[in-house]
Amino acid sequence: MHSHFPALQEEKPFETFLHNAKNSFPLAALTEITRKSPGEVYNPFTLCGPVGVGKSHLLHTLATVFQKKYPSEQIIYAKALRFCTENTHWALQPEHFWRRCSVLLLDDMQELANRKTEQHSLELILDACPAASTGKNCQAVFTCAGSSGSLNLLEERLRSRLESGLVVELAAPDMDVRMLYARAVCKKKHIPLERDQCLFLAQSCPQIRLLHGLLLKIKAFITVHNKKPSGDDLQNIISSGGLKKPATCKKIINRTAQAFNVRAEDILGEKRNPDLVQARQTAMYLCRKKLRLTYADIGREFEGKDHSTVIYAFNKIKKLLVTNKDVYTKVTEVEKSLS
Repeated sequence: MHSHFPALQEEKPFETFLHNAKNSFPLAALTEITRKSPGEVYNPFTLCGPVGVGKSHLLHTLATVFQKKYPSEQIIYAKALRFCTENTHWALQPEHFWRRCSVLLLDDMQELANRKTEQHSLELILDACPAASTGKNCQAVFTCAGSSGSLNLLEERLRSRLESGLVVELAAPDMDVRMLYARAVCKKKHIPLERDQCLFLAQSCPQIRLLHGLLLKIKAFITVHNKKPSGDDLQNIISSGGLKKPATCKKIINRTAQAFNVRAEDILGEKRNPDLVQARQTAMYLCRKKLRLTYADIGREFEGKDHSTVIYAFNKIKKLLVTNKDVYTKVTEVEKSLS
């Protein structure tokens, strides 16, 4: 049931996990677990989130940390269904499990849905987990695909046992995180892509796991054809992976023009009537939010507007989204049409 745990080099084990502020709390909680004795904080700890956001990677990193503190035989790190299926005997004497084991790390708890026998076995093991105050330090950490609401797929008694600890959600990576990841992989694997090409890939690929696979395809393309991929080559590789063509400034401008009932060429022009100005600012805001282009790059797409104009437009719409219902409705309408 044990995995091979590679030596952990970093003093801060989760430092290399690329994320932004919205995932800072899950990472901080995991870091706190590594700094304390097992079971001292957040026990049990359950990490939820969409498929492909890095839950299993974080669980494996956590395993490497505990491997430095305990012998491998005291660490169970496995798929939840496999562990529960192969270890039903522990339900007969669950207290003996914790005499042998100090750390229980189970991945993909959602696979236990509709498996009442296996869930009951795990429930008994968790009920027998000694508190840190007893002097026996034990830690249980789980991952589950989906939001925290996915725990409703489990039987009430097991779910309540998990919810008696800390349940957190790891959000899908934003475009800027995917961009950083693409550039980091390109550097590590010597994939000669330009910044705008990495941006294009990050816009095309909503999941880190899919993005990684896409980058490997690109590396294979370069190896086979002995050339850097062109824009058309990248689009073909993306399409072959079943991914949608990402939004562009032109597409955002056209969709904004439709929503505001104005002409796209007027959005790019100099006319200053209020409706047209708001449409122009909305398009600039969405180009920044959806494409993560620099303000200067967006200005160039809008017939050479100054970057300060783009900054003003972005901040203006951002404020109006909170205070003006009509603006919120229009911006949301355009954004949904780009999905």
